[in-house]
Amino acid sequence: MVLGSGVVPSTKMTESSSVAKRDQNVEHVDEARHSWQTEVGVPVGIPPNTVLNVDPEMPAELLRDRPTAAAALLRLAVTGGADTTLAASLRFSLDQCDDVVTSDRQLASFHFRSRTAGDTTTDVLVARHFDGMLLPTIGENVLQNWTVAATKPVAVSLATEPAMDAFLLRVHARHALAVPLFVEHQPAGSLQLFRQGDPCFTRDDAQLLWVMSQLVEAQTSWAAVMDHWRHYALTDSITGLRTRRFFEEELDRELKRSLRRGISSALMMLDLDEFKAINDQFGHHTGDEILRRFARVLIRDMRAIDTVARIGGDEFAVILPETDTAGARFVAARIRDAVRSADFPVEMRAVPLRLRVSIGVALCPQDATQPRKLLEAADLALYQSKRDGRNRYSFSNELRRLG
Repeated sequence: MVLGSGVVPSTKMTESSSVAKRDQNVEHVDEARHSWQTEVGVPVGIPPNTVLNVDPEMPAELLRDRPTAAAALLRLAVTGGADTTLAASLRFSLDQCDDVVTSDRQLASFHFRSRTAGDTTTDVLVARHFDGMLLPTIGENVLQNWTVAATKPVAVSLATEPAMDAFLLRVHARHALAVPLFVEHQPAGSLQLFRQGDPCFTRDDAQLLWVMSQLVEAQTSWAAVMDHWRHYALTDSITGLRTRRFFEEELDRELKRSLRRGISSALMMLDLDEFKAINDQFGHHTGDEILRRFARVLIRDMRAIDTVARIGGDEFAVILPETDTAGARFVAARIRDAVRSADFPVEMRAVPLRLRVSIGVALCPQDATQPRKLLEAADLALYQSKRDGRNRYSFSNELRRLG
């Protein structure tokens, strides 16, 4: 059932080009597969017999009949905006969901493209009680696609429609209820509730969750914009890599995690050889373009859990979680060879420049367990690479054996 108020144009969810490419095969249910007709205000692809309306304002008798839900909504209104991060706001909202409408599992799925913070996108998934289940991506989430397209609450059960049935079976649910989340007056995601068995969700459930989504909107709008600006504050403007501030915070977190789990992590410091000569000869504009191209080479084969940062000038750092000496050696050799074979075009030269990189590597806990000490160890290894002729990598533990 699609529940809501107001007339909805027959449109699809707007996505960034990268997300649209990733999700091109799983956007909205293919209109050609459906034989049903479109009711007024219902987007093509959503069964019209699932469309109902809810009141724009909460009926007083519903609050009287559902006091636990009323208390949860009040709690959300009073304290929900205490944390300014988007993930925290969504987590708090999910924590209140079960008091508003009972369910076995809860999911907040959020895809937002900000026009006020650099036209960038944010994807966030927050889940409760899925017990290790592989969550559907935002593009695979048929329930989200229907809800965002309708801009109204959506309630479905098994035997609704083939694509929706497959989605419900994937999340081990018989019934589901979702309401859209809005940011800057755009549909940006949904709150989703799932039940493994009967009863199905009712119109009253949809009314309560709809009101809850209105309360969440103000909090997620602020948090989403703050997340975007936080991202910009921690992103290098020239290369798009992380800043030194983010790197230092992440290094501290990773070392604590490494020590807690008893696993090895690696830190690499990198420096472009003879970069000052390039700046002096071709100017800083060319130097900035060289740094951008180098950054692209650097991140080409990195894992999602790795952190790549520009520390300053032509100096870069890479945090490699769950990486031992052999793994760090493999990555260092790969970066050295990738830079050596890459072309760096310069406007004033017919032949592209060829660059070299020097690398220093230190490991936790083998070389140090404190961020400052590990940085010093990696720096000393980097200087050793410079002294030995550049275009190479050195390991801190090998220096200790030699010295």
